[in-house]
Amino acid sequence: MTNLSDADSTLLRNLREIATRQKASITVTEHLEHYFADANVAYCTDSSPEDLYGAALQHYRLGFTRPPGQVALAFYVPDFDRHGWHSPHTMIDIVTDDMPFLVDSITQLIYRQGLSIHRLMHPLLGVKRDATGVLEKSSERTSGTRTESWIHLEIDRLSDAEQIETLRNEIQNVLADVRATVEDHVPMLQRISLAIKDLEQAPVPENESVIEFLRWIAADNFVFLGYTYYGVESDDAKLKRAADSGLGLLRRTDHPRFGRCLAGIPTSFDELDRLSSALTLVKADGRSTVHRPKYLDFIGVHYRDASGKILGEHVFIGLYAICSSRGPGGSSFGGIRHRV
Repeated sequence: MTNLSDADSTLLRNLREIATRQKASITVTEHLEHYFADANVAYCTDSSPEDLYGAALQHYRLGFTRPPGQVALAFYVPDFDRHGWHSPHTMIDIVTDDMPFLVDSITQLIYRQGLSIHRLMHPLLGVKRDATGVLEKSSERTSGTRTESWIHLEIDRLSDAEQIETLRNEIQNVLADVRATVEDHVPMLQRISLAIKDLEQAPVPENESVIEFLRWIAADNFVFLGYTYYGVESDDAKLKRAADSGLGLLRRTDHPRFGRCLAGIPTSFDELDRLSSALTLVKADGRSTVHRPKYLDFIGVHYRDASGKILGEHVFIGLYAICSSRGPGGSSFGGIRHRV
C-alpha cells in the first residue's frame, strides 16, 4: 500500500472534490487516485489542483484505449477552452508497457534537442484492459494486473509543427529501441553462452581469459543493447552478417541509426588473423539511444575450430555498467584498438 504524506493526502482530497464537482465517473476518480498516489507530487507545488486534474484527465483520455504492445503518445499545449486548464509549456503524454530505461531514454532525447523539462511525472499503474485495449480498471500493481508506465512531461513550448512531428517520430523510435533491447535481453545472454561454447571448440589457452571476460560481462557488468552474428559463406575468405541474427538495436539492418553501425568492423580472414586476440573491444561511432547517451561499446568474439580455421564471430553492442571500470579479477580491459 502506498504511504502518503500530508501534502499528498491534501492533494488527493482536493482532486476528489474537483472530480465530484465535475461529476466524473467512479472509473475516472479511481484512476486519478492511483495516478497521483504513485506519482511524485513533491514538484507539483507550483500548479493548482485544477491544473493537475486537467493534465491527468487528458492523460487518462489518451490511455483509455491502447492496443496490446502499442504506444499511446500525444503532444498538446493546453488551453482553458479545450482542456479546462492552461500552461505555457508543451505537454507530452505517453502510455506504454512498463520497461526498464524508459524515462532516462526519453529525457536524454529531449535534452539533446536543447529543450528543458519543467515537470516529469511517472506513475506506474496496475491496469486491466479488454482484448481490444480498452481500459477497464486502474489499481495498485498486483499479480492480477499488468504494469504500465504513464509518463507526463512538460517541456519548453513548441510552436513549429515540423519540430513537433520530428520529436514525435524520434520518441517513437526511442521507445521501439527500448522495447527491442528489453524483449531481446534473455536471447542476448543466451548468445553469450553460445559464444563461450564456440570458444571451447579450440583448446587455445588465450580463450580461457576471453571466456572469463564473457562470463563477467554477463554478470550485470554490461548493459546488452544489441547482438548479431557473422558466419562463413561457402569458400569466401571473409565473414558475412547472418540474416535474421540481429537482436536488440541490431534487429533491423535498415535501422536509421544502427543499420550501418557495424560497417567498419574487420571481416576478412587476413584482418582477423592480424588481431592479437579472439576478443575485440572497441568504441563505436554511434551513441546509444537507450539508457545513457554514450558511445556504444563493441565486443567482438571470433572463434576457430581445432585446426585454427575461422568459423564465425559473435558481436555484441551495449554499455558497460557505471561501476564496471575494471574487468574480472580487477584487471583492466580498456584496450580500444579502433573505432567502427
